[in-house]
Amino acid sequence: EVVSDNDLVVDMPAPQESRNTTRNSNNVTTNNQNNNSVINSSKEVYRVQVMMSAKPVDKSVFSKNGMKEVFMYQDNGYYKYCTGKAFESEAEAESEKARLRTTGFKDAFVVKFVGNKRVK
Repeated sequence: EVVSDNDLVVDMPAPQESRNTTRNSNNVTTNNQNNNSVINSSKEVYRVQVMMSAKPVDKSVFSKNGMKEVFMYQDNGYYKYCTGKAFESEAEAESEKARLRTTGFKDAFVVKFVGNKRVK
């Protein structure tokens, strides 16, 4: 599911069935076929995780700190927020991590995904 708010896009892993809908309340658009943020393969990619929370986080937190795209996934009851862009190399992700740490995400770290699933 993709939640848009002005120029900020939050991608969430798509539900089992594919749907393309637009919701008018709260100006939220749902479209499960986004280009770079949702990876539908078994390819290993890296993202930079910037935050986790027990409750959903207001999207303005990310846009204030220069993030245009955010990938959100849930794990063990927490909402976890990463870069929308998936990097092909760990070195690219490390570079983005360093940049994000200067914008206010002091605890940012690199995480590995296979498709849209985090692997530890």
